[in-house]
Amino acid sequence: MTTDAAALAVIIALMVGYYFAHWRRAETSLKTNKAFAEASGKAAWRARGAMLLVGAALWAIIDAWFRGKGR
Repeated sequence: MTTDAAALAVIIALMVGYYFAHWRRAETSLKTNKAFAEASGKAAWRARGAMLLVGAALWAIIDAWFRGKGR
């Protein structure tokens, strides 16, 4: 098998897996979709909190750097 054929096989396998997962999500029941919606809402709030923490940490690092305490 050449490297081009191997790369093509990997790409096709990834595409099939990706579209199969989309199909499976589309076929889930209403109950499952409600659970996914609740979980994604919680994940969004966790991501917002993480962004705030990272922003505060970056601000503290940059502030310390420019005030000369981090050098």
